[in-house]
Amino acid sequence: MYFHKEGVIFQKKIVYFLLFLFLISLTVGGCYLKSNSGKIKEPSTATIHTITGSIEKTQEGMILLKTKEGDLSLPITDDEANKYVSGEKILVYYSGVILETYPSQFETIIKIEKVK
Repeated sequence: MYFHKEGVIFQKKIVYFLLFLFLISLTVGGCYLKSNSGKIKEPSTATIHTITGSIEKTQEGMILLKTKEGDLSLPITDDEANKYVSGEKILVYYSGVILETYPSQFETIIKIEKVK
């Protein structure tokens, strides 16, 4: 068989071009998946949850709350820290998820109320 040199070069160019397009499509697809993988879509109206517990202790910037589900920490300001004492029962309104740390933390705290 006899091949023209120009024909072989043209075929190589087509193969390289198709390989280039394939690699670009993988790169674009991978970037799209990476940019959307960690996002959680919130509903337009956030669902509000509540949890009740006893204050185990208050310290700089946080309350350690003891609940049936386990220990939770609540971030608070220094002014709020003076409002609460160990042993008090409180009701926490929150939205989002409870983060899997120790002690667990709330994603978003809406309001804290004392329970009588």
